[in-house]
Amino acid sequence: MAIIDPDDHATLSKLREILPPGSLCHARLLGEAEPEPQLTPRQADIAPLLIRGLSNKEIARRLDVSHFTVRNQVSQILRALNVTTRHAARDALAKVQAAPLTER
Repeated sequence: MAIIDPDDHATLSKLREILPPGSLCHARLLGEAEPEPQLTPRQADIAPLLIRGLSNKEIARRLDVSHFTVRNQVSQILRALNVTTRHAARDALAKVQAAPLTER
């Protein structure tokens, strides 16, 4: 559902000029399909372990990184998926597991 009236062509045209294409704001304001979340390589390493329900400390041990690193990356994954819980992230990740990676 678009926030902007689809018949307000002047406003839509201005928004298309200033909003980054493919951004979540662009999609939501203009009622277009939301972009697939893109994970960094480290987040892509963490995602399968998150799906399996491992804790931050368990993930950190498996990847040989600090649990603080895992905590930060999990927070970024939640933000990228636009969810607030690990359970919701697992559900969302299961749907977009093959999303392309971004460059770090």
